[in-house]
Amino acid sequence: ERCESSSSHETTRAQADTCPSGRARVSHTRAKRHVFLLPASIRQVKDPLFLVEAFIAWSKEDPTVALRIIGNPLDAKIVARLDAMTKGTAVEFLGLVSRANVMRMMRDCVAVLNTSKSEGQCGSIL
Repeated sequence: ERCESSSSHETTRAQADTCPSGRARVSHTRAKRHVFLLPASIRQVKDPLFLVEAFIAWSKEDPTVALRIIGNPLDAKIVARLDAMTKGTAVEFLGLVSRANVMRMMRDCVAVLNTSKSEGQCGSIL
């Protein structure tokens, strides 16, 4: 067990409980997973809850899909809703992770996602 994501989207299934920091603790069991990644500051304009709802519904139909959300928890109300919504689901909010881990997670995921209510072209395209 450790307080961040597994290194391979195809070799583990994450189940969350709580780290001393309050973030998800990941324990691993064997199962093939297709992990998607949302690297974003947690704030209203990014609308992460829209994506969370979609992934929770999708994962009920296809238990091999999972979503990991990483980023700065800027909006406490959204973070609280995110934590409440994701308990016991295929969605993990890991909070801030090191740059090296962000790069590893981007390499290991099926796709890097970006959500926004009103932002223009995103930097993730670059």
